[in-house]
Amino acid sequence: MLKKLVINIDKYTKGIDPISLHAAEVSLVITGVDNLFVQNARILANSGMPVAAYHWIDPTKDADKQVARTLEIINSSGLPIRAIFLGFEVQSISWDDWVGRIRALVVSQIVRLFSGKRLSSHAKDVFEDFRDSGYQIIGYTSASFMKKFAPQAQGWMLEYRWWLADKIDYGVHSLGWNELRWRILSSVNFFPALPAGINKNQVVGHQFSSNELSLTGLYGNIQRTKHSPVDLNLFNAQFLRDISAVPRQKPLPEVQYEAVVTAFPIMRVRSGPGAAYKTIYRLKNGAALEITDIRDGWAKIRSYAEAWCNLGHLEFVTAGTPIIQDNKSVDINQALGVDIDGVGYLPVRRFKANCHILIINPKDAKFHVTPYQGARTVSRVAKKLGAQIVVNGDGWGINRRFPNSIAASDGSSYQRNQLHFRPWVNFSLTNNISFAWRNPFNLYNAISGDRYLIQNGKYNEAIKNVTKDPRTAIGVLPDDKLILIVADGRTDQSAGLSFRELATLFLELGSTTAINLDGGGSSAMWIKDRIVNVPIDKGKLGQERPVANHLCIFIP
Repeated sequence: MLKKLVINIDKYTKGIDPISLHAAEVSLVITGVDNLFVQNARILANSGMPVAAYHWIDPTKDADKQVARTLEIINSSGLPIRAIFLGFEVQSISWDDWVGRIRALVVSQIVRLFSGKRLSSHAKDVFEDFRDSGYQIIGYTSASFMKKFAPQAQGWMLEYRWWLADKIDYGVHSLGWNELRWRILSSVNFFPALPAGINKNQVVGHQFSSNELSLTGLYGNIQRTKHSPVDLNLFNAQFLRDISAVPRQKPLPEVQYEAVVTAFPIMRVRSGPGAAYKTIYRLKNGAALEITDIRDGWAKIRSYAEAWCNLGHLEFVTAGTPIIQDNKSVDINQALGVDIDGVGYLPVRRFKANCHILIINPKDAKFHVTPYQGARTVSRVAKKLGAQIVVNGDGWGINRRFPNSIAASDGSSYQRNQLHFRPWVNFSLTNNISFAWRNPFNLYNAISGDRYLIQNGKYNEAIKNVTKDPRTAIGVLPDDKLILIVADGRTDQSAGLSFRELATLFLELGSTTAINLDGGGSSAMWIKDRIVNVPIDKGKLGQERPVANHLCIFIP
């Protein structure tokens, strides 16, 4: 059976976080032998993630020469490559024709193609050259390609094992690994179509998705601000054991310091402690880092790579083993009244951040999510509507300043488009509070977050972002009380919270479910007659950012 998750990446994946891949129980990463092969493969191998190589057979180039070049890169890397996969998938005489054809930019009838006999003979030579190298060799193709373009190859294909493509169209999405398992893997309940002459026993893997789904831990740009599309596969467990593809995550170095990036707008991360080393990625101002070593004015970032940054571009938050708390755990019984019945307010300092916590009994309240009427600040909405409590809601800007995802106001669903499977919280007409990410129907007052922080009383381990920022989040207690948390950030006095720190606050308070709302410069909390936190927009302390929608709470 094909059940083990395997991914394959290429030069379009500019960065990797192997911790995410280990947590997702990825068994093997197949990486293209290109200009990023050594960098990406070394990081993966350093983490204990098995790595294989992928060679794309180019029918326009001499078989012996392309094999020699790929083997030179692999062998000179010194990395433990478990196998070499050979892509038998190109039929066009020119690269431009092939790319244009698969992207539907070129009419297929006018593309110049190699004959099936030529494709078969050339690929056979490549396979045999690689087999002579001593590596485990597995072919990659699809039944449709073989039938249409190279049926002559079936005579020699029986000599090899195969990884077959038979894909499902999921559309373009960015999602976490847990979502992948819940939403996607359950649909892959079929065996890939077999090329003529191949039997099931020769099939070791099934590629079921290609270049559509972007996943956490894989970065598509050097700034690491967007995730990279990845090819997804299910492989045979016994085959993976046969090639020693058994992940064993190695420990990371101990943390010596925590720090925040102060360079503006970005800081370069280099492959060694000095300006002469190449830039391997960039981090934005305010990003949180864990530091394991300091050498000659350079700080080493905790990772499986050699990743260094200029010490002068950091502000240190903690020293020694990271400080988990700077006071004792938060006790919900400490909440103070704010002259509003049914409302408790708890200002606390946790994780080097100033946090504002509200506990609200929904039986004593009326809820309202503002309809979209242009971006407005929290204080403006609070004053106009006379609401005692208001916080910012969903993010905006992806949809031209409209809320990014599901939103409803007093029974009218004014944003019906769901972005990236994002969850929402709904307040019914009778004040029942529910959280969901499926079936956005019969919503009354609903507002979306960008991710679950806590589900079923547990932290969402799919979250790998460790940046400390201003935050706004919402959750519930087992007795159905509502919790709102706003944390100050990006100031000398308050660095902000990471998602794990924010979730820890909710868990300390007993929350069973929580989602993250819009944060950063959007975070603002109004109680009774004023903003109680310190908003920051465009670097200006105390300046509120207009936002697309708001959660308003009225206490009769």
